[in-house]
Amino acid sequence: MQKKLLKLYLQLFVPFVLLVVAFSLVEYYGTYLGFFNINKIGRTALIIFTAFTGIIFPIWNRLLLVKKMRDTKEISNARFFEFEQLQIIVPLTTLYFVLFGHFMQVPKVQEFVIAIFGFYAAYYSFPSEKRIKLDKKIFRIKDDE
Repeated sequence: MQKKLLKLYLQLFVPFVLLVVAFSLVEYYGTYLGFFNINKIGRTALIIFTAFTGIIFPIWNRLLLVKKMRDTKEISNARFFEFEQLQIIVPLTTLYFVLFGHFMQVPKVQEFVIAIFGFYAAYYSFPSEKRIKLDKKIFRIKDDE
C-alpha cells in the first residue's frame, strides 16, 4: 500500500516541480508569465481555497473516517486505501494553486501565504511507512499486505 501511495504522491508532486523549474527558467531568461492582475475578491478566494484544500480538508476527511468507524470494530483495507488516496490527492492540488497565484500576479505576501499552505500540504500528505502504520493502528486496520 505504501508503494502505491508513494507512486501516487510522486505522480502529483514531480509534475509540479518540473513546472516550477520550467517556468522559473523562462522567467529568468526574460519572459514574465503573469497573465493578469486578480482582484481582491479573487485573491481572498484563492487564499481561502488553498487553506481548505491544504489544511482543512485533510482534517475534515480524517474526522469523517473516525465518524464512520465509530460503530464498526474495523475498517476494510480498500476503504482505508481510498481514504489515504484522498489524503494525498486533494492537498497536493494546493501546490498547483501556488503556480496559479503566481500567474495571476498575486502580491508577494499573499503568494507567500498560498505557498506556505501548499508546502505544508505536500509535507503533511507524504505517505511515509511510519505514518501509514500509525494510521492503520489508530483506525484498527488489519494488515493484509
